Amino acid sequence: SKLIVSYGFNCVRIPFSVQLVAENPVISNATVIRHEPWLYNRSALHVLDAVISSLTRNQLMVILVNDASDALTSCCTNRDHNGLWYNDRYSQSQWITAWTQLVSRYQDNPFVVACDLRNRLRSSVVHRQRLRSSWGIDNVETDWRLAATKAIDAIQAIDADVLSIVQGIDDGTDLRGVQTHPILNNDVVVDDKVLYLVHVYAEYDDDYVADTFEEF
Repeated sequence: SKLIVSYGFNCVRIPFSVQLVAENPVISNATVIRHEPWLYNRSALHVLDAVISSLTRNQLMVILVNDASDALTSCCTNRDHNGLWYNDRYSQSQWITAWTQLVSRYQDNPFVVACDLRNRLRSSVVHRQRLRSSWGIDNVETDWRLAATKAIDAIQAIDADVLSIVQGIDDGTDLRGVQTHPILNNDVVVDDKVLYLVHVYAEYDDDYVADTFEEF
């Protein structure tokens, strides 16, 4: 943590899977935590506690980000069955429960500042059907705005101060739906606590490349 601070950073994003929270496995592989042997045979959430404690003790802000439903070795493709906020193994309800568990766990730590609800929404196969993330069409299977609003309500019912970050669809690159179907203050429990996040991948489209923020 001190090394991160020395580089001038003030915030760290910590990814997690729904599977990690739901199963909370014991970390019995000594290689994984060879630099912190005291965490051997502790649960995954205890390891997460230790990481967040170290970061926030050094006044680094923490953003929790749900990277996937399954505990993946890498992210992200349209073939990993983790493109939506749910899949065949972990439902939308379990995804929201994972968030409420973590928010409850860290709500007394003022440096845990935000919840990035899901990373890189994209197409995915669920129940043998390929579905593509959408925004504002009121389809419960694909409408990311609808699902995100439900998660925000559950999170804010526990912690009114934490920020909720909503990424765009299509690998996080598309927030055009916000123009016509934004998440408004009257859609959620607490006003002015929702942020939008967009990914920019220069390798996808040269039009994304800009020299300055104003040009972009």
